[in-house]
Amino acid sequence: MIELHSADNQDTARAKLLRLTRLYAMLSRVNRTIVRAENVEELYQAACRIAVDDGNLSFTWIGLYDLRTQLVVPVAQSGGSPEIMRIRVRIDDNPEGQGPTGTAIRTGRPSIYNDIEHDPRVLPWRSLMQSVGAKSVASFPLRVEDQIVGVLGVGAREQDYFLDAEMNLLCEVADDISFAMSVLRRDEQRVAGEAKLQYMAYYDAQTGMPRRTLFEQRLGTTLQSHPDAGCQHAVMVVHLGRYYDVLHVLGPEAGVAIARTVAGRLGAQLPMALVGRVGQAEFGFALERVVPLYEIEEIGWRVQQVLAEGMHVDAQEVFMDPVVGIALYPRDGTPGEVLKAARIAADQRAHESGVACRFFAPEMDRGSRRRLDMDTALRRALARREFVLHYQPQLDLQTGQVVGAEALLRWQRPDYGMISPVEFIPVLEDTGLICEVGAWVLQEATQVCQRWRDQGLPPMRMAVNLSARQFREGDLRQQVRAALADSGLSPQALELEITESVVMFQADSVIRTLNDLKSDGVTHAMDDFGTGYSSLSYLQRLPISRLKIDRSFVSNIIANSNDAAIVRAVIGMAHSLDVSVIAEGVETVAQLGYLRGLGCEEMQGFYFSRPLPEAEFAELLRDRRCIPPAPEPITI
Repeated sequence: MIELHSADNQDTARAKLLRLTRLYAMLSRVNRTIVRAENVEELYQAACRIAVDDGNLSFTWIGLYDLRTQLVVPVAQSGGSPEIMRIRVRIDDNPEGQGPTGTAIRTGRPSIYNDIEHDPRVLPWRSLMQSVGAKSVASFPLRVEDQIVGVLGVGAREQDYFLDAEMNLLCEVADDISFAMSVLRRDEQRVAGEAKLQYMAYYDAQTGMPRRTLFEQRLGTTLQSHPDAGCQHAVMVVHLGRYYDVLHVLGPEAGVAIARTVAGRLGAQLPMALVGRVGQAEFGFALERVVPLYEIEEIGWRVQQVLAEGMHVDAQEVFMDPVVGIALYPRDGTPGEVLKAARIAADQRAHESGVACRFFAPEMDRGSRRRLDMDTALRRALARREFVLHYQPQLDLQTGQVVGAEALLRWQRPDYGMISPVEFIPVLEDTGLICEVGAWVLQEATQVCQRWRDQGLPPMRMAVNLSARQFREGDLRQQVRAALADSGLSPQALELEITESVVMFQADSVIRTLNDLKSDGVTHAMDDFGTGYSSLSYLQRLPISRLKIDRSFVSNIIANSNDAAIVRAVIGMAHSLDVSVIAEGVETVAQLGYLRGLGCEEMQGFYFSRPLPEAEFAELLRDRRCIPPAPEPITI
């Protein structure tokens, strides 16, 4: 008996030694595989295969934990049944989650089941395990950066297979696989990051369209592939005129929605064209075929009209006011020069000409260079005291007396003379210099008005124009308060003029600021009424005292019945809102008489006086210049 027992012990020892030898061989080969593996998928499959071949295990599988579904999903397997790859293991407290995999994920420790036949915890998995000849199973957690990401699951054909020595070796295998996963994932992330950087250098992240660099490359290839010098290939750029205004109000997220909407509409209109995003607010496209000039223009207008339609951003409808610029290759230069020409033609200042789709002309480029020169000069003009204010009188139509003045900005540029505001004010707006210059205008106008009062001249109000950017950038109320405090002028003597476009995108903010200023005693006027976009609902909410009828309506009230009807309606509407009316651009006695007959309260225009420098305006006040008062009504 003693000899038989001794022989049994020797057989058991030899079997255990063979088992450990196999496991050591498995560990060594897994480590060699780790060094050579180029990706995690190769690592998973190789580790499973080696565990079965060298470790003599019944089966091995690797599963990854899906945090979203709370399930462990197999990604590699060797040995056993193909059914293993179709299982999904729960990790909760349900019976299916009580097996080795669910327990290893929940506890973060190896989970051992050395007696499948009798262990109640593996009941849901018993038939599957027994079908592959497994009598013992174990699961080992896999970690990446201290986070459990999956399991290494193994099965053995022997009961009580997983003892301390075996467990230590298999834990080491799981740790080595975890280490390799971390390294390979970091490499994948690095490669993915490099690929993403390269992608972002050439493709727009918001739309997937080619960016300007790639668009230019593809444009050059496309255009130069047509050797016929007589062909004129169209390149177009569409500029979204209100893109930045919308972003300022609705936030950067709105830009993504706008860009994707534009990309979708361009794709629908031009399915075969080369399309790209060549600027934040600019999209370029080149037609895939040569077409006549009239058809090129038709396509440009069609694109403009499609993009001019409203776009919904955060439940708000916005409009982009697109302008399409068209250039022709080779007429307008090389592929790169043609794209530049189309961008110049699409410049948002095309709105000034009232044309939303136009062909490039060489003088446009000269205009751009002149504008750049003006931009540079304007940045120095304030420091060099080149800006001056002129003042246009505002008269009461009943008494004929001067009751106010509108401060109008002028630029006396050295070697150029007086520059028209139509030329330089849009540049101030685009560059943001209008805020700094606007603050100076407030200071200067209030000081001049108080200076006239100190000289004993008739008291009157001073009207100052405001830009939309002054509401958006900086503390306008504080600027006004500072100007009034520095000059000593009464708040009631200052009137701030805004246009309808100021209200368009940020009505609530503008109205809040105007109400704050009104509470300080400052009055407000709506300038250029009838030429913008504001609705009557906004007009009712605005704390304005005066409504200014634009000169474009006043100039034709005698000869044009439509303009006369508009002026009559505006005056009637203003009076119904308890708002007085001032007419701009009055140049004839006939216009004056007609406005008096409609009940218009005030006027300004060349009929009485052009805008005057400070000294000449003061002289006008000293001379008590005026117009005859309105005649007394005749009663019968």
